[in-house]
Amino acid sequence: MKCPVCGSSDDKHLVEQVQDYRIYRCPSCTVVFADPMKTPGADWYEKSDDYRMERLLHFGTSWNNDMFLKRRTMPGNSILDVGCGMCTFLSKAQSIGYRVTGIDFDSRTLEAVKKRFNLSDLHQADLSLFIKNNPGRKFDVVTFFDVLEHLEDPVGFLGQVRTILNPGGHLALGVPNPDRLWDPYRERDYPPNHLTRWTVSALEKFITGNGFTIVEMKVKTLSIEDLTGVLRPAINFICNHWLLRNRAATDAADGASGSGKGRFLFWAREIVMRGLVFPLNLLFRILRLPGKSIYCLARLK
Repeated sequence: MKCPVCGSSDDKHLVEQVQDYRIYRCPSCTVVFADPMKTPGADWYEKSDDYRMERLLHFGTSWNNDMFLKRRTMPGNSILDVGCGMCTFLSKAQSIGYRVTGIDFDSRTLEAVKKRFNLSDLHQADLSLFIKNNPGRKFDVVTFFDVLEHLEDPVGFLGQVRTILNPGGHLALGVPNPDRLWDPYRERDYPPNHLTRWTVSALEKFITGNGFTIVEMKVKTLSIEDLTGVLRPAINFICNHWLLRNRAATDAADGASGSGKGRFLFWAREIVMRGLVFPLNLLFRILRLPGKSIYCLARLK
């Protein structure tokens, strides 16, 4: 099998085999890819518990989103976000002056966020279908955060991105960092969920080799938020389990709602969280350990 990113026919290094997939590393561009390179389709994601839970709990913008939104100068005025999901990114982008458009395969999510964020230009489509249905539409920026690793044809996708960018337009993307020091959800990196893994070097070769110039490339450092993001749900589960087991006593002491002990547990949780992570905060800042994401902003040549 040729490398799906650089097309090299050199002997690939077999990294591991998982179920019906073999996972290789290309010696030429260093990208890690699955064989077969085949996406499971929208139905697979819609039925995935991990996927549904991630969208239910997605309340804010991600680190990758913030890297783009915090730029002092806006690279253009119009954005197309591929895989827009809960649209928190598009909502923030709209609030700072962008004209925003989003595409996603999940129609139920799109209908919900249209009302929530007052966004009208949302489409249930992948990029190829959107281009087919909207001939001639161009954008200053195309963003695709946590999308590239799911695609079975990364080169073809980037070619489509080029066709809908205005001259000198930009792309912004984020991918998981395979060199991250710690990630409790690493099993999501396997196919059929993720078909490719991208280091900084592999991503840079891919972007520059397909008609773009890198403007910014940044690796997220491991932070306290990464740790608390895992600890807080675990502590929530313990607290909720305790409340359910002690519902009778709670109701008798605090009324039918049990709000008194609920409030106490909420603040107790926060105190425990701060006590656990505070000693690590300074250490993380000093060591600057590799975190879970890579962000890239690039300009069309």
